[in-house]
Amino acid sequence: MIIGIDTRVAPKKKTGMGVLLENILKAMFDIDDRNCYKLLGDGFFARGKNIKIFSLGGIVKRGFNFLWKFLHFPPANFLIGRTDVFFFTNFVDFPIWSKKKILLIPDTTYLVHSRFVEKKNLYFLKKNVFSSAKRADIIVTISHNSKIDIMKYYGLPEEKIKVIYPAVSLVSNTHNDLSSIAKKYNLRKPYILFVGTIEPRKNINTLIDAYAMINGNLLEKYDLIVAGGKGWQYQKVFDAVKKIKKGNVIFTGYADKKDLSSLYANASLFVFPSFYEGFGLPVLDAMSYGVPTICSGNSSLPEVGGDAVIYCDPYDTKKLSTQISDLLNDKKRQNQLKTLGRTRAKQFSWEKSASALIDILLK
Repeated sequence: MIIGIDTRVAPKKKTGMGVLLENILKAMFDIDDRNCYKLLGDGFFARGKNIKIFSLGGIVKRGFNFLWKFLHFPPANFLIGRTDVFFFTNFVDFPIWSKKKILLIPDTTYLVHSRFVEKKNLYFLKKNVFSSAKRADIIVTISHNSKIDIMKYYGLPEEKIKVIYPAVSLVSNTHNDLSSIAKKYNLRKPYILFVGTIEPRKNINTLIDAYAMINGNLLEKYDLIVAGGKGWQYQKVFDAVKKIKKGNVIFTGYADKKDLSSLYANASLFVFPSFYEGFGLPVLDAMSYGVPTICSGNSSLPEVGGDAVIYCDPYDTKKLSTQISDLLNDKKRQNQLKTLGRTRAKQFSWEKSASALIDILLK
């Protein structure tokens, strides 16, 4: 069988979807050497006689994107040839002749919390996702919470939507000690860690305010590290830091896998007060390193954290501050969460998810 996959969504600085696709496709290719794969875009780490990569660059990429977006023509077969199945990985489809079409809708932020989506992206998603979903034979999403939202907002039948969980995105035994990155990021103290793109949905302002309110002795002892690239409306986060009178907040910018692994491995606490997540990979990664974790109790995050994290209300700054202080002062609870987190993280597997995706593609 010839399986086409849209891999254009994977930039070099991978976050979210790029991480998901790189890991699940790598696992798929390790499992399946019988079917032929055609990748339209990034080749990831794909190797093998059964894998063909069709890279689009420069004016060719922009030209086809324009034609597909506004004219829904020509079929992508002109670029990659015949396919039996095609897997669209970025919310919307584009024209292609294929017997079966699978569409990935990883989250529904644009429907549930539209204020957290840039206007240009919001307009595009609201205009195009539903029609793509109707044309698809199967929709894949990454949490049961997202599945429920898709059913609710689009009125699609339950059997049309399949859930495939991501897994840990970093290898927890390949990190460096803190000294190797301390100078690079100006790390001086034990620290509380947040990982994610700097954008309104991640609720970093609340985290900064909660951090500034923790017990005075703890504030002197612990820094807050925000590891992530700039998204949109990020200036408001930097302005929030200027307003706090005590404490030290460090922005690392985008951190590569090696540095990110070290940041997780040496963190005293991980806090993730996001307003909404399609899945929440940083929470899973933190648990895999045995970092005691506090995260929001909304959207998909309880599916990820289970009983291995402490849940917070992302709208209650004062209570979040108390939870942070209490956990930093409670070594017994920290050790419990370390054990529970590592155990919980092992329940998620790229190999298991890849096998499930192969089954969906081949049926």
